[in-house]
Amino acid sequence: MSTGWMSKIMNGDIRLSVPMLLQIAEKLMVAPASLLPVMDVQALEGAEPMTFENYCRKIVTEIVKEEVKKALSQK
Repeated sequence: MSTGWMSKIMNGDIRLSVPMLLQIAEKLMVAPASLLPVMDVQALEGAEPMTFENYCRKIVTEIVKEEVKKALSQK
């Protein structure tokens, strides 16, 4: 992975797939969850604990919703 590619990821120019996230976490020797955005703690108060899979699904769902909104607004 080049420095330029990593810079694009960090700036949000490239969206990561789950396999790529896992590969980066492995190379950095960190937990994959540590590379994901932190959720608002207040929003989680009283909520059921989430599995890592459900956490990833929630994040991906939010990203997809935003992309759909952008696409629809361009029509």
